[in-house]
Amino acid sequence: MEEPSAGLTYFRQQRSTAITETEAVVAAFPSNDSSRLQPVDREQLPEWCKAALRPWTSGDRPWPPADSGDWHVTVEAGWPMRAFVFQFGPLRSFPRSAWNSSPIEVHNGVALSRTGPDIVALPYGPSWIGMLVDTAVFSASWCALFASLQTLRRFVRHRRGMCALCGYNRSGLGRHDARCPECGAGPS
Repeated sequence: MEEPSAGLTYFRQQRSTAITETEAVVAAFPSNDSSRLQPVDREQLPEWCKAALRPWTSGDRPWPPADSGDWHVTVEAGWPMRAFVFQFGPLRSFPRSAWNSSPIEVHNGVALSRTGPDIVALPYGPSWIGMLVDTAVFSASWCALFASLQTLRRFVRHRRGMCALCGYNRSGLGRHDARCPECGAGPS
């Protein structure tokens, strides 16, 4: 099906700390609320809007027929980068009168609840670059935590007169430069 000549389009992108939600609405009917749905020139759109239109421009979804509409929402989640993504929207184009009652399909996620056109889902579609960066950040954080805990433990043992490596009480050795009789570690 070809792109509607009298189509209207609406884009919205909401960002928070860990979630980005991008919505695209394509309608093949005139709107009474001209502030929300506007005719657009696709060449002048920002990249995120062009990406939001991809289900229709790539041919994955047909353009809505006359006097009907379609919408598509992409949700990306993760911190510090977006690592998981899911999409949802109606199963097919729907007439203007059934805007909020069309059955919804979810891709790359498990729907947990639905209220009207909004949906809560657990995403499982990976965004590989975000997942790799998140894994590196969290791995480095855990390594730094464990390294600092070991350093702190060795410092406390040394202050108490114990072997910094194994914790053996070195107070009866006499010399502070003697090796530990338990593990053989040199003085710290």
